[in-house]
Amino acid sequence: MVPMKRLRRADLHLHSNVSYDVPEVAALLPRALFEKALDPRRADRRLDYFTLTDHDTMAGWEQLVRQLPEADRAFVIPGVEHTLCDPGIGFTIHVNLFMLDPDQYAEIRRQVVTLDELFDYCLPRGIFMQYNHPTWFELDEWRSDRVEFGKVRQIAANFQVIELNAGRPGRLNAATVSLAGNLGKVLTSNSDSHSGDVGLSSNCAQGDGAREFLANIWAGRGSIVTSDMTYDGMLTVVHDMIDNVLNERGERIVADSVLQHQHRAVALLVRHLVNSRRLRRGPAREMVRLVLKQISRPVVSRWLDREHELARRLAADSALGAHVPLTERAGAA
Repeated sequence: MVPMKRLRRADLHLHSNVSYDVPEVAALLPRALFEKALDPRRADRRLDYFTLTDHDTMAGWEQLVRQLPEADRAFVIPGVEHTLCDPGIGFTIHVNLFMLDPDQYAEIRRQVVTLDELFDYCLPRGIFMQYNHPTWFELDEWRSDRVEFGKVRQIAANFQVIELNAGRPGRLNAATVSLAGNLGKVLTSNSDSHSGDVGLSSNCAQGDGAREFLANIWAGRGSIVTSDMTYDGMLTVVHDMIDNVLNERGERIVADSVLQHQHRAVALLVRHLVNSRRLRRGPAREMVRLVLKQISRPVVSRWLDREHELARRLAADSALGAHVPLTERAGAA
């Protein structure tokens, strides 16, 4: 009998401080995240492969592989989260790309405009493509009715793999599960962490190399470890981010965004407070920590209210309503 290969595990959506919406703190450096991901002491979340998917740049991946010994580079899956603004779609979508190099991604940035062009470029080159969080939309786009929810199903139909995202609430993730099942698509489950919560969600499959591992997942020969975002979970994310920033000893911290670039008022407050070295010391720092954590509570509540508003709008839409759980469809009436 041929022995079974050991299952490998990876979180295929993770941001380092190279992303525009992640604070520049040491705990979120690409190397720090890699070491955390593969730390054998993290038995419940230890990963076998590590993937950075920073927004529209592979600079973090390049930084990491330069720092790693050659033997460790085999555990790093090259990736990027690509922002696509196809005029024919009319609203922004995010696509994770894997097994490409920075030169190829530079070509994509220069040459690719439409989703069809992205497929035409990636598929012949063996670049894996994943439709990220199909129930996520830019806030200004869906509130201004630029998002045609019916197109989400059309977009998803083109992809082999759709992402279940730990940054989305349970009802919206349930809609993604239903959509993928209806279309016969493979699901991955990933953290989309911007705060170092590596492995919150993950994917398991056989594969002695990164390409074999991904090929097995894309062929449906894998399993997923899922997680949904809750109020308490988001509050933990924000509090961890505040702690990371206030514990930083560097000369300057840049906090361009909190809560994935959607809460600019909090981000501005964080920036002004934590960039003061005096306020980052002793009792003053602890007072700032307490104030920021208290301020974050209504902000997180507002975020969750907005997600419920989105779920109600999706439930009322004829094209996607069937995929939203019954409780939301009833609430949309």
